[in-house]
Amino acid sequence: MANDKTQKERIKELKKTLYSRTKEIKTRRRRAIGSGRPTAYSDWAQKKAPVAPIKHRHKKSFLKKFFMISLGFFVVSILFAFQMFSGGSNVVSSKNIELNMSGPVSLGGGEELILQLELINNNNTDLQLADLIVEYPEGTISDLGSEKKINKVRYSLGTVRAGGKVEKSIKAVIFGEGGSEKSIKTVLEYRIEGSNAIFIKESEYRVGITSSPVNLSIDFLKEANSNQEIDLRVTVSSNSNTIIENDMVQIDYPFGFEFISSSPQPAFKDNIWSLGDLAPETERVINIRGVIKGQDGEEKVFRVYNGPQDSSNERAIGVAYNTVTESLMIKKPFLGATLVINGDFSEEYVLKSGQKINGEIMWSNNLPTRIRDGEIEVKILGNIIDKRTVFADRGFYNSSTNTITWSKDNYDDLAIIEPGDKGRISFSFPHLPLSQGGGTLESPEIILELSIKGKRSSGGSVPEEIKTSVKTIIKISSDIQLTPRAVYNSGPFSNSGPMPPQAEKETTYTIIWSVVNSSNDIAGARVQANLPSYVKWQNMISPSSNDISFNENTGEIIWNIGNVPAGTGLSLQRKEVSFQVALTPSVSQVGDIPVLVSEALLTGRDVFTGTTIKSSRGAVSTRLSTDPAYRPGDETVVNMID
Repeated sequence: MANDKTQKERIKELKKTLYSRTKEIKTRRRRAIGSGRPTAYSDWAQKKAPVAPIKHRHKKSFLKKFFMISLGFFVVSILFAFQMFSGGSNVVSSKNIELNMSGPVSLGGGEELILQLELINNNNTDLQLADLIVEYPEGTISDLGSEKKINKVRYSLGTVRAGGKVEKSIKAVIFGEGGSEKSIKTVLEYRIEGSNAIFIKESEYRVGITSSPVNLSIDFLKEANSNQEIDLRVTVSSNSNTIIENDMVQIDYPFGFEFISSSPQPAFKDNIWSLGDLAPETERVINIRGVIKGQDGEEKVFRVYNGPQDSSNERAIGVAYNTVTESLMIKKPFLGATLVINGDFSEEYVLKSGQKINGEIMWSNNLPTRIRDGEIEVKILGNIIDKRTVFADRGFYNSSTNTITWSKDNYDDLAIIEPGDKGRISFSFPHLPLSQGGGTLESPEIILELSIKGKRSSGGSVPEEIKTSVKTIIKISSDIQLTPRAVYNSGPFSNSGPMPPQAEKETTYTIIWSVVNSSNDIAGARVQANLPSYVKWQNMISPSSNDISFNENTGEIIWNIGNVPAGTGLSLQRKEVSFQVALTPSVSQVGDIPVLVSEALLTGRDVFTGTTIKSSRGAVSTRLSTDPAYRPGDETVVNMID
């Protein structure tokens, strides 16, 4: 109670002080934040405002301590790693491994290269299961007199002790062009104790090739027009003091090069020559002629290889002593010339037998200068030309030389050809029949050689003749023919039934297919036809050896003839097959001439032209025009006769 009274008196005193206009209010000195722990008082006069604890000071202090500890651990780890890799007892550094090679800086191609290899392990740990791999350049052989090519050779070194050294001598024979540089690469593979990983150390040695045992060169024009004939000259000369045995030359031609001839003749295909033995200071020359084709600005690369014959393959070079590469650039011809046959621009054209040849020549001046005295000539080669029917628009045909010529004498446009001038001229002729007097002209073809030339002036010098040539080969496909017919009173089978055929009564007929072929062999020949629904297959075939089949579901007949040689049916016996069918006409067919076999289609591949040929013949009906006993009216279906 006393305390309550004291409290009330204190409150009353406080109110007087607060509402007094004269009594001074005493202010309490503020305590600094965080200067001490707060104290709880039981007396109102002694009680002070509590100060909340600052918890983030403790959190900040903890993070700071954690950061300092982590930083210290990181520094210690770096120092430990540095110590281990630089000189630790259990870790190997490739920087502490020396892989040295010493030898000549240059040597002649075909000479023996001797290299001294030195391996030093400066680590404090052994190198286990160490292997040394030596990679040689292409064309390297193991030693003189050997044909064994080597590329990668592995040497087992076992364990290389810490601080230890291994020395090894290697030998090889390296070839290459004079002035070239070859690289020998070495790779050390090793393991360390306690690890399955494979570590490597690499090194490289370069040696210059001062000369080759064989000097090799290829010479030709550096620029040519498309379809132009070019000459290649390959020269092989010995640079060795000993005999080079079984020397060979191989040329890789670029796409678009067509081989024509060479002197000497190739030993294999059209690009491999056997030169025999080359004595010291001996020279061999190969002259090659061919045609180069390509687009304007296209580069054509020729590669020539030389070396001894492979003992296991007579068509291959064992080791390449020398290799040279030369290129040729295709340029747009000064005088453009294009030969078109029956609307086709191909350089090889297949003509159907009996088809007329219609040729067109398109020419142009591609120079920035004037051309004078132009002349165009087409030479016609072949033995099936009908000289009496050759036509040349504004040109002259000389039958004795079989050439058509256009010049300023008969074609004014060729007198002076200004830059950019263009023109067209034409010619035509048929070919002779492929079958003549019971014989045939085998593999018939016509070759057209077009040339256009003129003269251009360069400054005040003598006029220079320029010329462009184009050649087109025309192959004529074989004239293979199928002749289908029907008979009743002849053939290998006896036929029965009323003649003329009667409605709802069966009459049998013999169908004969004959094939003749003129000039070219035909492969995979076959004939296909169908039977109408009212005609039945009798399964009678002659000769029985023929491969002929019938499908009852589709009504299709297939005769697989196979190969049909040139001259079949002319100088050789024709291909022929006979089979029997049965006709049962309906009342609705009275007055009609029924079809016995549908249109037949003959197909095959012309071996000479490489094209597929087709020959079709119309349907065979009851009109037996080839039957010796045939009478008009026997083909028409009549009513039933009781």
